[in-house]
Amino acid sequence: MSIVAKTIGQASDAIPAVQHAITNAEELAFKYGFRVGDDGQVIDQFPDGLAPPDMHPEDRARVRSEVTDAIAQTLQTAEDIDDDLASVLQWAALGEFGTGGEATVAAAAADGAQDSGLTLPEPPKNGTPSQNAGWWDSRNPLNYLPPAQTLLDDLKRLNEAGAKLASLDAIEQTIAQGNRQLLTLDTSGRRVKAAIAVGNVDTAEHVAVFTPGFTSTVNGDLQGYDRAMYQLNTRAQDLASRYGDGGQVTTVTWIGYEAPQWGELTDPSHSVALDNAAKAGAANLDGFLNGIGASHDVANRPLHLTALGHSYGSLTTGIALQHQTPVHDAMVFGSPGMDINNVHDLKVPDGHVYSELSRGDFVPDFDIADHFGVSPYSLSGINHLSTGNATSVDGQSLAAGEGHSDYLNENSTSQYNMAAITAGRSDLAIIDRPTPGPPEAVPAPPPAPPR
Repeated sequence: MSIVAKTIGQASDAIPAVQHAITNAEELAFKYGFRVGDDGQVIDQFPDGLAPPDMHPEDRARVRSEVTDAIAQTLQTAEDIDDDLASVLQWAALGEFGTGGEATVAAAAADGAQDSGLTLPEPPKNGTPSQNAGWWDSRNPLNYLPPAQTLLDDLKRLNEAGAKLASLDAIEQTIAQGNRQLLTLDTSGRRVKAAIAVGNVDTAEHVAVFTPGFTSTVNGDLQGYDRAMYQLNTRAQDLASRYGDGGQVTTVTWIGYEAPQWGELTDPSHSVALDNAAKAGAANLDGFLNGIGASHDVANRPLHLTALGHSYGSLTTGIALQHQTPVHDAMVFGSPGMDINNVHDLKVPDGHVYSELSRGDFVPDFDIADHFGVSPYSLSGINHLSTGNATSVDGQSLAAGEGHSDYLNENSTSQYNMAAITAGRSDLAIIDRPTPGPPEAVPAPPPAPPR
C-alpha cells in the first residue's frame, strides 16, 4: 500500500508537466499557422501556401519540425508514466514487493517509502535539440536536477581519476551557492566537461554563453569563471531593468569542450597551435546553443542569445557560429582568430558581432600568419569596443584592462560592454577610439529578424 500510494502521487505530480508541454507546443504551432490534431499530428492551416507574408516558409518549416518532435517526446513521457504506474500496480497485486522480513505494518510502510517508485525516462538517444527540449519540457520541474551530492556519490563509484573527482567537487561547490543550473555534465574523454548557469536558462529572456580558452578546465577554472558570470549577470540585469526591456538575464559558463593545455602542445588533436580542439568543441557548442533555442521555442518564450568567447574559446565560438544557431549577438575578446575571412561567414545578424582587445594583450598577435583566419580586429563589419578608462551610462567610472586575463574584471569597461550586449542594449556599449576623446556609444545595429 505504501509503494502504491507513493507511485500514484508521483504520477499525479508528473501529469501537469506533460499537459504544460502539450499546451506550449500547441501555442507555438498556432503562432505559425498550424494546429495539433487529436492524434498528435501537426496540421498546416494554410495547406495551399497562402500563409501570411510575415510567416517565413523556413521559420514555419523549422517550427513544424520542433512542434512535431515536442509532441512526440511529450506523448512518450506520458506513455512511460502510464507503463511505470501499471507495472507497480501489477507487482503490488502479486505481492512481489517487500523483503519478507518486516515484522510490523510500520516497518513494511517504511520499506515501501524507500522504493523509488516511478523511474525517469532517459533523454532521446542521439536526439535533435527540439527532441531533447520536448523531453525536458515534459519533465516535472521538481525532478530537473538531482541533488549535487547524490550526483557526486554516483560518479565516485565509477572510480574516475583524481582530476575528474576534483572537477566534480568544483561543480558541487558551484551549484551549492544557489540559483545555479547544471546544464551539461560529461565525464568521458580526458577531462570532465560541464556548463553551469547563473539563473534559470529556461525562463530568461536574455542568455549569454561564455566559452573560455587555453588551459581552462572544470576543476581549475569553473568556480572563478562562475564568479565572473555572476558579476556579469548582476551588471547585465541592472542594465536590462533600468534601461532595457526588464527581462530576466542568465549567464552560462560553458566548459563543454576539452580546451588545449600546456602539456598537449605536440598533440595534433589538442594543441593550441591548431584548430582541431576548437572544431571538436564547436560541434558541442553548436548543439548547446541550439538546445537553448529549442527549449525556448517549445515553451513559446522569447530569447535574446549572446555568445561570448575568450582567447582560444573565441576560435571555438567562431567555428560554431558558422552553422545555424539562434545566437543574436556575438562578442570575442583576446581573440587569436575565429577561422573566418569575412564577417559574413558567421551566421549572426549583420552589425551584431563585437570584439575587444586590451592594451598589453599580445595573444592575438601570435597568429601572425592568419592561421586561424583574418583577425577579428582587422575585419570590417565587426564593432570594436573599448577596453580603456571610460564612464558607464549611469556615470560610474570604468577601469581599463591591461592584459589577456582582465576582460571579465568587475567594473571594467570590457565587462560593462559585455553586460550591455547581453542585456540587449548594444547602443550603451563604448566603442574603441584610437585617439584621445570622450567615450562614444556604439550605434545601434539594425534589429535582427524575429526568431
